[in-house]
Amino acid sequence: MSEIMQTTGETLFQLQVWDYLAWALDDERLEHVDNLCYKGEPISISSFANPHTPVVKCWSMAFDRAGDADSEYPFMVKMGATPFPEYASCEDKRQWVGSQSAYTSSDVWNRFKSLLHPIHPARVEQVKSGESWFVKMSLTQLAFMLNSNLLLGGE
Repeated sequence: MSEIMQTTGETLFQLQVWDYLAWALDDERLEHVDNLCYKGEPISISSFANPHTPVVKCWSMAFDRAGDADSEYPFMVKMGATPFPEYASCEDKRQWVGSQSAYTSSDVWNRFKSLLHPIHPARVEQVKSGESWFVKMSLTQLAFMLNSNLLLGGE
């Protein structure tokens, strides 16, 4: 895949992630990483469309982007191997985007859990990439927590 196609793929996936978050959090003002906050704290969410890039490499870029956005809460969403359903219904596309994996470091997760109180955090999985441990959940689970465990989509 050429660098231009990768950049286009990353951009399209990022748009899909932010469209999903705008729908899930019922906030059409969400356009990019600089304007998502939870309890007054900026939350940085980076997206990566290449399923073959190791989590640890994506994390390094997501961590840098979070620093640029003055966020102590970086998360990243990484596209899985199943391609985006081109001709699916809007609901099926949302389900696909929501099923993509979201990651953060164990340290960030522990700080984020303290922000969530009294909301109960989602069940997460610990995964290792390189020498680092990460917390993995679906984008839907992350959105649910960011929406204070309220139904997604303003329904």
